[in-house]
Amino acid sequence: GNHMADDATEAFDQAASLTLYRNEQALLAQVDAALTRMDRGDYGRCERCGDDIDYARLQAIPHATLCIHCQQHVEDSPRGNGTKR
Repeated sequence: GNHMADDATEAFDQAASLTLYRNEQALLAQVDAALTRMDRGDYGRCERCGDDIDYARLQAIPHATLCIHCQQHVEDSPRGNGTKR
């Protein structure tokens, strides 16, 4: 038998690894979606309002789907999804 602290450390490490894996999978899906938008010709357009996403934002977050205004609106809304203009 392992000590309880060793078991807890192992459980924590497994949970952390699983979280990192899920985050990597989500980021990969976002990048794939950005590549699809490039193929369709609508990369760089806000999916909420249709305006262009600022170039500096795309440089910082190439997989961004919302302009900064819409992103702030979504983050400020109680449920995190906002409503379309």
